[in-house]
Amino acid sequence: MSKRKILFKRDRTFGEIKKRYTKASAGILKSPSPSQADLKKIRERIVKQRKKQIIITVLATIISTVVVTVGIHLIYKNLVSQNLQKWEAKDVYYKRQQAEEYKINIKEGLEKMEAGNYFIAIGNFSEALDNAPNDSLAEYQLAYAYCLLCKIEKKGCSRAFRLVEELSLKHPKNLHYLLLEVNYLQRH
Repeated sequence: MSKRKILFKRDRTFGEIKKRYTKASAGILKSPSPSQADLKKIRERIVKQRKKQIIITVLATIISTVVVTVGIHLIYKNLVSQNLQKWEAKDVYYKRQQAEEYKINIKEGLEKMEAGNYFIAIGNFSEALDNAPNDSLAEYQLAYAYCLLCKIEKKGCSRAFRLVEELSLKHPKNLHYLLLEVNYLQRH
């Protein structure tokens, strides 16, 4: 207990403290200094340890980077494949639904043309073209409905002329458009 009191007393001078620590470390300070060969061996050992640490750090960094990159790639690939499957399923459903709507619009358009409702038939064929762009059947039926509307009801003639002309240029080998023009769109 008395030693502890001495340690924590503040009335010691710098000289007393120096003397005390010098006595305590006398054995350490009096050891002979290492030779140049010993110092060289110590330096070589330290350099080898540093090289090993650098190699281990670089390898650990490379391995962790590869593991993380592969992990991210697998996660990304999994997410993309899941989303792609969902998109494909939606696309198949949407195309199937469009195909059904296309068939219904063509069927209703033909029924309306037989009934003499050319304007409504034009709407049905236009919707069919929205569901199946560039479909030759829907294009022809739309042009035919416009031609009948022009010949019978004397309406939509300018649109009929333009449409038949556009489709004749688009399908130059199809003579049906030429027949539509000759049979239904005689300019007076």
